Amino acid sequence: MAAEPSNLRSQTSFQPDGGLPSFQGWSLRLADVALPLAIVAAIVVLIVPLPTFILDLLIAANLTLAVLVVLTTMSVTNPLQFSAFPTILLTTALFRLVLNFASTRLILAKGGEKGLDAAGGVIRAFGEFVAGGQDQIVVGAILFLILFVIQFVVITKGSTRISEVAARFMLDGLPGRQMAIDADLASGLIDQHEAQRRRAEVSRQADFFAAMDGAGKFVRGDAVAGLFISAINIVAGLVLGVAVHGMGLLEAAEVFTKLTIGDGLVSQLPAFLIALATGLIVTRSTSESHLGREVGRQLLARPEVLGAAAGLLAILMVTPLPALPLGTLALGLAGAAYSLARRHRGQPDAAQSNLTSFNLGETSSSHKPAANLATGSGAASISTPSPTHSLATRLVGPDSVAATTHEGAGAPLESGGVDRVEEGLAVDPLELAIGYRLIPLADATKGSELLEGVRRLRVVFARELGLILPQVRIRDDLSLPPFEYRFKLRDVTIGGGVAYPGRLLAVQVRERRASRGETGNRERPNAASPGRDAIDPISGHPAVWIHAEGREVAELAGCRVRDAAAVVVGHFREALLRHADQLLTRGQMERLLDRVRAVSPQLVLEVSPGLLRPGELQRVLQGLVRERVSIRDLETILERLAEHASRTTDVAELIERVRVGLGRSLVQPYLGTDGKLRAIIAPRALELRALELGQGPWWNGGSLSGGLEAEEKRRRTESIRAILKAIRLAAEPRWDEGLWPVLICSIEARPLLKELTRMELPQLPVISWAELPHDLELQTIPLPEIASTGRARGESSGAA
Repeated sequence: MAAEPSNLRSQTSFQPDGGLPSFQGWSLRLADVALPLAIVAAIVVLIVPLPTFILDLLIAANLTLAVLVVLTTMSVTNPLQFSAFPTILLTTALFRLVLNFASTRLILAKGGEKGLDAAGGVIRAFGEFVAGGQDQIVVGAILFLILFVIQFVVITKGSTRISEVAARFMLDGLPGRQMAIDADLASGLIDQHEAQRRRAEVSRQADFFAAMDGAGKFVRGDAVAGLFISAINIVAGLVLGVAVHGMGLLEAAEVFTKLTIGDGLVSQLPAFLIALATGLIVTRSTSESHLGREVGRQLLARPEVLGAAAGLLAILMVTPLPALPLGTLALGLAGAAYSLARRHRGQPDAAQSNLTSFNLGETSSSHKPAANLATGSGAASISTPSPTHSLATRLVGPDSVAATTHEGAGAPLESGGVDRVEEGLAVDPLELAIGYRLIPLADATKGSELLEGVRRLRVVFARELGLILPQVRIRDDLSLPPFEYRFKLRDVTIGGGVAYPGRLLAVQVRERRASRGETGNRERPNAASPGRDAIDPISGHPAVWIHAEGREVAELAGCRVRDAAAVVVGHFREALLRHADQLLTRGQMERLLDRVRAVSPQLVLEVSPGLLRPGELQRVLQGLVRERVSIRDLETILERLAEHASRTTDVAELIERVRVGLGRSLVQPYLGTDGKLRAIIAPRALELRALELGQGPWWNGGSLSGGLEAEEKRRRTESIRAILKAIRLAAEPRWDEGLWPVLICSIEARPLLKELTRMELPQLPVISWAELPHDLELQTIPLPEIASTGRARGESSGAA
């Protein structure tokens, strides 16, 4: 006989041997019907009098449920872990009111006949325990009133107010939280599934605190109703006992008062616990540990505080207060303070052993001791920085965490078996290494502009290029000079420079204009504000590192002024733009295709693997990104490829065809505020020269050697320099003005001219006439005459 399918067994919740349903199945079915049955039972209790043994069982269940609710609220680490609490709050309030109704009916109906046994054993036990003797009735009534005041005035009112404030702030902050999630999704920090999870969590939080705001009113109303029911029991019991049952006034007062006190206690005690649970859950902040552990860790964390408390108790011992309890507590606190102090002294000082005492992010629960850098290379030649400026490895990315192991040069690799060796094989996609004097720039406790700048950089790349930058690891490197920084792409250096925290970099823009004969202030900023001469790593202009108080003087002198963090982030941006094509890996391309596949699956299948292999498609996208063309509109790019890839698979030709299709979005970033495009028109002679230089073996080999005579190599080298000089002279003044002129040429010469300008003028866009929209307005910039060989001058003049 064939075995029964496992999925069928799981759906029917039966044992494998075909026996009775499992306990889990029964419990799930019972949970589904428990709440409806409870509501129906409550309605029945309002109509039918309960036997006393059932009332005792329900009262005990009510008290047990209240204890469970309090313990649950103390054990959760997040209020949403007990999201059913508002419903439980309403259900328990209804349960207590129904029990009050049933007990009041028994007290008033049978109190004259059965005395203290009228409402069952639980109510009698509570009544006799608190108000047992004749002289204890007043004491019991006072205790009951005190319990009511504590619950109503202190706990219930405070919990209600906290619920109102929490609900208001949660609803007010809901749009901001949703916008933050959308911003993280747009910037690529999170994926679609994480965004959906966060939106659902925010929605659950809003629903929870809104429900708690309303449920708190039930707690307050329940307390008031309990007081009114107790007053009715006493007054009506006296009237019925004397007028109907012929009891004496004192006898009636003793019976009905004890029953009322017992009934009030068995009702108000669970209500008190539920109100306490309400206060605990609305004041509970999100934490990774239970409430008791968290309070103990925070309250007993500082030995000096415990020692001060012990000292205060010791001083109080000389007063008439009892010395034994004070002395016992003082000794206990003093012992705890001494133990904590010894534990703190036993831990090694991270500032003396390494540079990793400061953590820039969330730390793991299991910290490993950092490697001692005293044995590292260069450790003896530099001074140890202040402990407040030490730095742990920082990852800036979608799953940012901070590691506690230092990665400075010369740090010994810990022996940990195969896992440690495999960790050494890992290569970080992006890395920013800084000297120890630049560590304050990455101090998260002081609002690090460097970390924030790197985060903004990831948003900028996603918006402008359509690329999702990988994690950026920021670490201190003892092998670097104190003020230097270095960028690495897959462990290969792609840039670096020098920055001075506390100083400003003043870029001398106007002086460069004056050197070309233009009007402007010739005063050097370091003449009025002495500093260190430098070169702006972004623009290549002369600059000066000045003191902060010299900002106004430098700005009046026509300089652009940036702080050290802005210089590092701006330089990092330029370095990444130069190597943007290397950031577009096969895995990232698949992530981008997945976004298009979600809306146009047939388009993706048609292009790849239909017309192009994945490697060919990757090279096309890399070619676009290499020239800073955004691939954010990937659907349009794929449509252009689907149109032309059926005729050719040449990557260079496909790139040009895609660029033509992206014409309007391609020129959009370079338009001025007036909507005009500043353009340098390449003369025909210049295009012919580029086409001429594109021929021959030297072009494909990437150098001027190989098969050419010395004179020919010299002539072509001079031609290249003449072209770059002319373009630079035409474009540089507009860059100083904050404009972005483009070089316009024919579609045949465009790739060649771009290759010529890539190294010297990487920021200069080269656009063909075919890529320009028909309604675009141009503002042409004249290109200076190229002074090179006679042939070039003749061609240039002839073309003119």
